[in-house]
Amino acid sequence: VREEERDWEGAAERLLRGFGLSLLVPDAHYARVASWVDKTHLEGRLVYFRVREARERDRGAPPRLHSDSLVRKLSIKPDSAFYGWLERELTRRFDVACCADQKQFRRETRAITRAGQIKAPGERHEKDDRHRIEDRSRYVLGWTNAAKIDALESRARRIESELGDLGSRIAGMQSEQGGIQERLRDLSRLDEYADFREIDWRALATEIARLRDEERQLASASDVLAQLNARLAEVNQRLAAIEKELNSHRESRAKTEQKQHDAKELWEQTGALLEGVDPTSEPLRSRFEKLGAMQDDALGEHQGASPRSERKLLTVESCDNREQDMRHWLQTRIDNEDQRLKRLRDRIIQAMMGFKEEFKLETAEVDASIEAGFEYRDMLGRLKADDLPRFEARFKELLNENTIREVAHFQSQLARERETIKDRIERINQSMGQIDYNPGRYIRLEARPAPDADIRDFQVELRACTEGALTGSEDAQYSETKFLQVKTIIERFRGRDGRTELDRRWTARVTDVRNWFVFAASERWRED
Repeated sequence: VREEERDWEGAAERLLRGFGLSLLVPDAHYARVASWVDKTHLEGRLVYFRVREARERDRGAPPRLHSDSLVRKLSIKPDSAFYGWLERELTRRFDVACCADQKQFRRETRAITRAGQIKAPGERHEKDDRHRIEDRSRYVLGWTNAAKIDALESRARRIESELGDLGSRIAGMQSEQGGIQERLRDLSRLDEYADFREIDWRALATEIARLRDEERQLASASDVLAQLNARLAEVNQRLAAIEKELNSHRESRAKTEQKQHDAKELWEQTGALLEGVDPTSEPLRSRFEKLGAMQDDALGEHQGASPRSERKLLTVESCDNREQDMRHWLQTRIDNEDQRLKRLRDRIIQAMMGFKEEFKLETAEVDASIEAGFEYRDMLGRLKADDLPRFEARFKELLNENTIREVAHFQSQLARERETIKDRIERINQSMGQIDYNPGRYIRLEARPAPDADIRDFQVELRACTEGALTGSEDAQYSETKFLQVKTIIERFRGRDGRTELDRRWTARVTDVRNWFVFAASERWRED
C-alpha cells in the first residue's frame, strides 16, 4: 500500500489477504509442482497460480481502472520477476472502488469501505470482523515484515503481563482456597463430639485453678504440715537413692551370674573340643608355636587375666572375637601373597610373550604360560650347553675379515667405476672444448648425481655396512648390527620370497653405475 494511502491499508489487507498468501509458480516448474502437491499430504491449505509468459494480446494497453480503484493505491516491487503478471492480475481481480461514504458505496457495483465492508456484483456484501482491521500482526502485504514483528512482540509483552497478573490472582485464590479448606476440616471434626462439655476447656481450667488456690491456702495455714512435707520429701529422696543402688547391685549380680554361666559353657565346649587331643604332640605343638609367633602381629597386645605375667593373655570371653580377628589377618596375608604371586606370574608370562615375539621360529610350539615353564628352562639349558658366547669372538672375526671386507671391496669397485665415468666425461669435454658448436661457443657434457631414491638409499646402506670397520670396534652390538645390515642387502640381491622379479630389477638398477648419473649438455661461450 502506498505511503500516502495508509488509511486504506486495513481494507486492502482484508481484500487481498487470500491472494497475498498464495504461491506463484513459473510455467517452467508448473508440472513438477503440480505433481508434488498432488502426491503429498500438505496437512493444510495451499493456493498457487501458474504464471505463464504474457501473450501478445495481453501486452497491450492495460484495462481502464476506476478513478478510486484500490489498485491505484498499491505499488509492486520493481525488481520482481512477476511484476507484469501481478499488475495484470491486480487490475483484473481487484478493480474495486474505494468509497469514502455510504452514498458512493451504494452506487458502485464493486466497492469497499475503510471499515472493510466489501460489495461484489450480484448484491453480495461481506464484512469479516473476527479480527480488528488495524491488527498489524495479521498483515501479509508489504516488502518488509518489521512492523508486523513489532506488533507481534508488543502483543507478546502484553500477553506476558496479563499472564503474570493471572498467575498472581490464581496464587491468591489458591491461598484463600487453602484457608477455607482448613476451616472446613476443623468444622467437620466437630461431629466427633456429642456434648459441648467434651471440648469446654474453660470450665476445667477454672476448676484446676480453684483447687491449686485451695492447696496453697491449706499449706500456708499449717507449719506442721510444711514440716511433714519437708520430711516426706527427704525420705522420698533417700528411698529413691537406695532403690537406685539396689537396682545397680541387682544388675551387677545378674551380669556376674551370666558371665559365670557363659564361662562354664565355654569350659565345657573347650573340654569337648580337646577330648582325645594331646596338645603336647609334635604336630600340634609346632602349629601352636607358629600361631603364637603370629599373635602379636595379628592381634597386638591385649589385657590379660594376670597383670604380673610377662606376656599379656587373652580373656576367655574374647576368644571368639580374637579368633575372627586372627582369621581375618591370616586371610589378608593369604590374599596379599596371592596378589604378589599373580603379579609375578603376569611378569613371567609377559617375559615369555616377549621371548616368543623375538624368537618366533624357536618358540612356535611353546605356550606362554606358567605350566610351560619347564620348556623355557629346557631351552635355557640347551643354550648354556651350546655355549654360544664362546663362538662370538670367532663370529666377529669372520664378519670383519670376510663379509665386511668383501662388501668394502664391492663398494670400492663401484666407486672406481663411478670415477672412470667421470674421467671419460672429462676427456670428452677436453676434446669438445676445441670444436665450435656455434660461432664462439662449444658444448660441455655434465654428469650430475641421479635423483633416484632407490639408488640414494642403496648408497647410504652400502656405506653404513663399512662405517667403523677400520676402527676395530669390539662392541658386540656393533657386530650384530653390521651383520643385519649386510644381510638385508644380500637378501635383496638374491631375491626375497614373493618379490624376486622386483628385487632383480632393483639389483640391476642400483649396481649399474651409469644409473647413478643424469647426463646433460650445456652450451657455453668461450670468452667467459
